[in-house]
Amino acid sequence: MIGLSGQRLDLAPGLGLRVPKWLNLTQLELEVYTDNEPAIQLYKKFGFTIESTLAQFAFRDGQYVDSYTMARLRQVESRSDR
Repeated sequence: MIGLSGQRLDLAPGLGLRVPKWLNLTQLELEVYTDNEPAIQLYKKFGFTIESTLAQFAFRDGQYVDSYTMARLRQVESRSDR
């Protein structure tokens, strides 16, 4: 697992993140507050899907807020396809 937090992070080709091939990553995951619609739409545009909702994930501005976990999968060739 590679964790990146508190930084600008673009998770799609052409947006800035270049993942070295030697990492052999097949899934990228992120968490986003459910009320951050601009970010959610951006992530969906680049292939992320909502996988789950984390209820009362954080305490923000005097109230609990939910968060989504989102992921983007890379298709992997099976060994028999080679």
